[in-house]
Amino acid sequence: MWFGGCDATLVLSTKSGESEYGGSVGVIRQVASASEFDRPAMSWEGIDHALNRVRGEAARVALDALERLRNDLLQTYEVRIVSRPGEDSGIYRIPDVNTGTRNYYLIVEGITPDGERLMLPIRNEETGTTEVVAKWAVRVPEATYEAVRQDKLDDGIVQNDVVARKPSGVLEPTYTMEVSGGAITEW
Repeated sequence: MWFGGCDATLVLSTKSGESEYGGSVGVIRQVASASEFDRPAMSWEGIDHALNRVRGEAARVALDALERLRNDLLQTYEVRIVSRPGEDSGIYRIPDVNTGTRNYYLIVEGITPDGERLMLPIRNEETGTTEVVAKWAVRVPEATYEAVRQDKLDDGIVQNDVVARKPSGVLEPTYTMEVSGGAITEW
């Protein structure tokens, strides 16, 4: 049977129902590229090669994911309110679905102990997409927004500028200010 040019699902079983690949009972299902099946008859050696190739690719994908997880766990940074001259430190939005309310946001960035600005994946609550950005806005209660606004109006600098800390060994930052949850990446 030809499988020319498309992905195919390879299904193997023995008469006893015991799998010869992986020791599981029943049927083994592995996906392999069509290039492994570009001939009418395939030997058991060819099938074994195809399975090993699929397993190798799966192992590489898993290893890449573990490496990203390791890097995320080792990363240390603070989420700080932007407080540079000429840049906003906070904004508010009036949602389309409830024009009688406001959503308040503080504009923040991730900063390493060495002062490096990070590019971080942030899920935009308005679009539902995740973007890798240097600055984003985290939603906060009105009282938090007003406290930061008053702090900046005092002398143009936000003194209490740390919103969260992300220490090594954890995946998510711990917030030092009250937040409402949610973020946006465009304003």
